[in-house]
Order: sequence, then structure tokens, then C-alpha cells
Amino acid sequence: MSSYKIRVELLSEGIFNSGEEQKNSVNNKVLTDKDGFVCYHAKTLKGVLKERGELIGKNLLSISSKADIIEDLLLELFGSRFNDNSISETKKGIMNLSNLEINGEVKKIIKEINILDSESDGYKGITKYDLIEAQTNIRTHIQLEEGIIKDKRLGSYHTVKNGLIFISDINFDREPAKDQVALLNIIVNSLDYIGGCTNRGRGKVKAVLLKDDKEVSIEESLEVILGE
Repeated sequence: MSSYKIRVELLSEGIFNSGEEQKNSVNNKVLTDKDGFVCYHAKTLKGVLKERGELIGKNLLSISSKADIIEDLLLELFGSRFNDNSISETKKGIMNLSNLEINGEVKKIIKEINILDSESDGYKGITKYDLIEAQTNIRTHIQLEEGIIKDKRLGSYHTVKNGLIFISDINFDREPAKDQVALLNIIVNSLDYIGGCTNRGRGKVKAVLLKDDKEVSIEESLEVILGE
């Protein structure tokens, strides 16, 4: 079976909120794995893609003669069929995603550095907190309570630095059909924002679909879905 991945590059600061507070640092901590590498939850990513798929699907329905086919493809990929903003049919989709994570090779290099440093005297190494600091900025905002600004109180939160690249592995229950890959590619390429505060310009991204580590052609995908 071919290998499929989603590659996401942050074009602006993003907010991947964990919902936790980091003591003596920020009120809203960034989501990370156990080692301190920033990540974006797979379930959230799939939800964003499903929502985008609904929008793309409705737009394609208005210009494509393959209306029924497009609806079926969304059902096969995500496990739900949308009808007037409500889910009219559900089943298990064939697509499963991993968390969006920093490239595995980068993680490997950091771990190797720590192993080498541990063999020397005065070992310090790269800690989880070092990694979080390297990948994020700390921003502040005014805190509100029942719509009223709290006196002399600022909240703080992590933003993920722009320029970072994340990868999500896609596991299909079976080899996906050409038209399934084509529609998924259109959906992925349409993704423009992820994370929190996207309405304020946070989390602008460039996303592409990779097959065997090569970018899938968006032109060919459009031809498959829209061509007669």
C-alpha cells in the first residue's frame, strides 16, 4: 500500500492550546507530546478536514455533474454524509490520521544530541521546557470576567512559531481509490487556517498531500473530480 501524509507549514503564529496551565509560565499551555515537541491533535485535524470537506463538497456539487459520487466519497473518507448542515448518514470512514507532529528526523537528532551530552561531564541536555521555549512565543491578552476587564490582570498563552513544519501520517483501511485521493487532495490544499483565533489571523498554513513522500498534483486531482 502507498504511504500518504499531510504536510502543514505554519505561515503565521498558531495557537495549539492544550487547555492546561504551565506553572510559572503561561495560563494557556501549548499542546506537546511527552518529550516537549509541539503537536496538533489528530481528532481535531480530522474535524477541520471534515468541515472543509463539507464546504468543498457543496461547492463542487454546484459545478460538477458527479454530485452523487462526491457525496459518496466524503462518506467513504470521513464516515459521514452531510445534508443541509446536518449529518444524514454515518459509517466508519476508511481514513485515520496521526497527530500533526514535527518531522521524525528532527526528533531523532534532538534525542541523539541528548544521548551524546549525557556521556560528558556536567550533562545538561535539551529539556522538555527548552524545546517548548524554542518552538513557541509567549503572548499576553486582557482577561475578562463577565465581560468586564479584570483590574491589572493579563492572561498569557503560547503561540507556535511560524515556519515550523508538521506531518500527519494517514492510515487507510485499504488502498484508497484514485477519486478518493483526488478529493482528499483538494480538501487538504484548501486548508488555510488551523488552531485557535483563526479569525484574528492566527494559524495561517500551507497544506499539501504527499504520496510516497511526493506532493500529489492538485491539477490532476481537479481533473479527476471535475472532468467528464
